[in-house]
Amino acid sequence: MPTPVALTGNPSIDGLLWGWKWDSPNLTVSFPQDVREYTEFGYAFVENFQPFTNFQANQIINFGLNNLGVFSGLSFSGVENFGNLRFAQATRVDYGPNHVNTGLHFPGGRGSAEANPPDPFFSGEHTMGDNWFTLGAYTEPVLGSFQYAAGLLHEVGHALGLKHGHTTQNSMDPSQPGLVYPALPSGQDSQEYSVMTYRSHVGADLSQGASGQEEYPWTYMINDVAALQHMYGANFGVGTNETDTVYNFDPSTGAMTINGFSFGASYNAKILLTIWDGGGIDLFNFANFANDQTIDLRPGAFSTFSTAQLANLSLGKAGPANFARGNIGNPNLYQGDLRSLIENVQTGTGNDSLTGNQVANFLRAGGGNDVLNGGAGDDTLEGGNGNDTMDGGAGAGDEALFFSNITDTTAMLSGGVFTIISPEGTDRVTGVERFHFNDRLLSLAEMTDFAGGDRPGGTPGDDVLTGTAGNDRLDGFEGNDRLLGEGGADTLDGGIGADTLNGGDGDDVIIGGPGEGDLRDVIFAGEGNDSVDAGAGNDQVFGQGGNDTIAGGFGVDELQGQDGDDVITGSAFSDLVFGGAGDDFVNGGFGHDRINGGTGADKFFHVGASGHGSDWVQDYNAAEGDVLLFGNASATRAQFQVNFNHTANAAGERAGDDAVQEAFVIYRPTGQIMWALVDGAGQSSINLQIGSDVFDLLA
Repeated sequence: MPTPVALTGNPSIDGLLWGWKWDSPNLTVSFPQDVREYTEFGYAFVENFQPFTNFQANQIINFGLNNLGVFSGLSFSGVENFGNLRFAQATRVDYGPNHVNTGLHFPGGRGSAEANPPDPFFSGEHTMGDNWFTLGAYTEPVLGSFQYAAGLLHEVGHALGLKHGHTTQNSMDPSQPGLVYPALPSGQDSQEYSVMTYRSHVGADLSQGASGQEEYPWTYMINDVAALQHMYGANFGVGTNETDTVYNFDPSTGAMTINGFSFGASYNAKILLTIWDGGGIDLFNFANFANDQTIDLRPGAFSTFSTAQLANLSLGKAGPANFARGNIGNPNLYQGDLRSLIENVQTGTGNDSLTGNQVANFLRAGGGNDVLNGGAGDDTLEGGNGNDTMDGGAGAGDEALFFSNITDTTAMLSGGVFTIISPEGTDRVTGVERFHFNDRLLSLAEMTDFAGGDRPGGTPGDDVLTGTAGNDRLDGFEGNDRLLGEGGADTLDGGIGADTLNGGDGDDVIIGGPGEGDLRDVIFAGEGNDSVDAGAGNDQVFGQGGNDTIAGGFGVDELQGQDGDDVITGSAFSDLVFGGAGDDFVNGGFGHDRINGGTGADKFFHVGASGHGSDWVQDYNAAEGDVLLFGNASATRAQFQVNFNHTANAAGERAGDDAVQEAFVIYRPTGQIMWALVDGAGQSSINLQIGSDVFDLLA
């Protein structure tokens, strides 16, 4: 017998309530074989009656009704005649005189069908639970097809007390005048949330109708499940996958496998369903999919593990394709019960995003640069190979897993974020209390000690970080950052971006940053004996006070040692180098470099390889003790010669006094000019050091 259903105040549920349900969840089902079961009990006529075939009956039982029994308190038992739910085919029916509704809506759309709810005011009590399908239109109701979802699932939903999700509906109960059941919220009015709406996707034009080619859900979807559970309760018992369950899918056929049992191929091999799991520790195993995956285990969320198998919800219609927002939609919790949650997930080799839920999750990514967020609960995160970002979330016992040994790993901690570098890649980890390496398990305190303590850390944006009087480490990461070390022996790493780095007082280590995105850094080493690697980009470095070691890195750099006895290397490309005051060691590196040693006894180094270019020394002065230092210790004095010639003034960049020739120091075995000394002809000596021996090339 029917009983009324009140509104809940939840629009996701109320948008599907007809207003009536069966008073018992234990229903009988029949497939009448004789039309007289209808015509002799209230129907005016049934045109071209035909019973369901065994295939049709098996489809509705095995997938439709059994699916209902998995997630709800409904149960179904077969009877020969007069079941609560009856299924049959015809071309037209008339429910009888004085009834609101008259028959299959013929001529209707492709595959017209209808069902009668348990509403005594709709078409009469003799029609309640009756499902009618147009003869010949529902002969192949396979998973994910129009015939299956928009036919069998949809009509059974009506027979159980669900209305159309796309419409508002006035109650027909005279005892409740003015009662209106609303439509679904516009953002949920789609097949992704309910098989009861005519809108296959959000915003679909209902005037187009259904093409019949659309790719549909396999199951009742998120809001359907919630509405039916509101009426009939939820099921966490036997038959609900209540034990530990593993879910797999086939990339070729779309077939779902549950603990090794396959449910067969789907329509067009597309995947769109809601999975209700009654308990146990469960696993979504998507490791056989290589595309980028977005997996979200939270209630009501969607997951995409196979972009190629997303259902096209507008297939066969004019206009652009409208793909489902995921392959799987998670049901909402029933009365806060956590047993329906999926605990664990494993993905493939793509760049994946994995999000956990309220319980303890094991989020396991394969290769690729993955993002893992455990959420609430004590979670286990495994990024696998690649540069991964892992956040344990709100739990107090989260653990990060690594394949590598701790002995093969380095780590830094900055702003609460660990940067862990291992053979697996470079991972950023936060919100984790345990770090499980192949050879050792570290607590958070032990990992902090291993990383050398916490340091101020940057973000992907433009940061301003300031150290203390102690020994700090400042990491800018991405963005155009400003890092100031202040006192102490600091380590500054600008990362990607155009950064300004100032070591301040103390013996500092300053790193400009690697990669093509590091365009230009400006570095002030500060006082102290500093070590500077400008890194990639066209950088500007000021050594300032102290005996500094400066490397220009990969770019066209301007390097100034300034005060102190500095060691300066131009590295790649053609650099501009100033030694400044002090006895400096200057190596132009690759490229044709312009070098000014400044005051003091400077050494101008050339490795001796032809690929390192010719260096223009603008202020060679033998009287100050300047020396040319050749890197090939097996060379001899006889292998060098000095030629003199004028060069173009070039606005003073290369030539000095127009009346004084330049000196070109040539290494005869290669014929290459090693050094070009501006105004070198004015020198009384040109001293060359090979190994420990010093030769005057003008003697």
